[in-house]
Amino acid sequence: MRGSAVEKLERFTKNTLAVYLKNGVQLKTSESRTAEFGRWLGIS
Repeated sequence: MRGSAVEKLERFTKNTLAVYLKNGVQLKTSESRTAEFGRWLGIS
């Protein structure tokens, strides 16, 4: 991902995605928003 701050995305649990940033920050989606977030990213 050129110019992206995102290092990788992975399933954290069945209903949660983890987003790992290049600066070491880890973000997790809320269970109620994971499906919507995945659609926005184009991965679900």
